[in-house]
Amino acid sequence: MQKILNNNKPTTDLENDFKSNWNLIFVTIIITILIIIVTITAYLFKNHSEKQIINSETSISLKFIKFQNLPTLEFGHYTLWFVDGSKQFHLIKRFNVKSDKLISLDGTNLQSLSINSLSDIQQAVITIEQEGDRNEVPNTIIFLTSNYQLDNDMKFTLNDQLPELNKTEISFQLQTPTDQNTQINEQSGIWFVATSANILPVITTTGWSYQARLIYKAVYDLNIGYFNDLNNKDNSSRFSLAIDNPPNYPGEDFLTNLPDELFGPLNLTNGNSKVIISIEPMQDDLDPTGSKLFLPILEATIAEKTEIHVNYPMQNIYQPPELVIKTVHNSK
Repeated sequence: MQKILNNNKPTTDLENDFKSNWNLIFVTIIITILIIIVTITAYLFKNHSEKQIINSETSISLKFIKFQNLPTLEFGHYTLWFVDGSKQFHLIKRFNVKSDKLISLDGTNLQSLSINSLSDIQQAVITIEQEGDRNEVPNTIIFLTSNYQLDNDMKFTLNDQLPELNKTEISFQLQTPTDQNTQINEQSGIWFVATSANILPVITTTGWSYQARLIYKAVYDLNIGYFNDLNNKDNSSRFSLAIDNPPNYPGEDFLTNLPDELFGPLNLTNGNSKVIISIEPMQDDLDPTGSKLFLPILEATIAEKTEIHVNYPMQNIYQPPELVIKTVHNSK
């Protein structure tokens, strides 16, 4: 029995050695795999970090190289936004126009600026914001738009949701419907009656309206009213007489409540007065352009021999607003 045990002992030692070596090999394999995983992970993290650094170390220069027909906003300012693929707006710059120059809100000239790079930018938009608005949420008055162009010129044009203003046609006529008399004072009112010859598309875009004004004797700027189409009355009847059923189209009789220097009824056929229709931004019943015309569209001089109850065509004087911003990609 003792021999049998002694003869079997070498066999047991060999098995133990084999098991020990296999365990060592297995541990070595596991350690090697872990080293490979850690190495690959570190490499990928390094490359990702380098890409992040590269992105954070790039910028875009914006150069304002041309603009025209951008009115000054008395009670507001313009704001430039970049819009990404998810329709998120990114605030870029607030500015205004004074003395035919673009200016920042601190009064300094605006010729160029530099911003950090943004990803997936699709469009550039300029809105009109109210005075004192400093939040980073655009309002509803979209003025100019452009496709985003990197290392190229972005050419902004009027919001394409607005009517084609260069194709508008409209006429005016002299009458005073609010005095309910068609024989007297008829040269003291100006109205815009819808006819088949008129082309003035309905404004359906939020934040915009037509406005009509009388420039009396080249001195007095009198508001006729804001309106969106010719088949509804405007929002003002300040100088007209109060009646139960006023006309359902835009216009004004200049009979009462006139400025102190004027006495009604006004004779509009003095040969030195004109009527203007413009398009104006509007938000919460406030026109941020103030007393100034924003974009004049139509104009007509009221001649001395202008007859009553006759349609007279207005001239289209629309000049489209333009802005060109050049974008340049920089590496810091």
